[in-house]
Amino acid sequence: MASGEPLYVAGAFTLDGRSAPFVEGIDGDPGNVIGLSLPLLRRLLAEQGIAITDLWA
Repeated sequence: MASGEPLYVAGAFTLDGRSAPFVEGIDGDPGNVIGLSLPLLRRLLAEQGIAITDLWA
């Protein structure tokens, strides 16, 4: 894309980028579309004894 937007995201678009007006809905977890399910990450970290808030600066 001429805007260069795909160069800075995990996929070809972002839900808050130039493609946002064309996204009419998402089936399932929006994090999966964006590239990472944050609830899943939180649960996986918890299984390892790490609170996600421990990672906040």
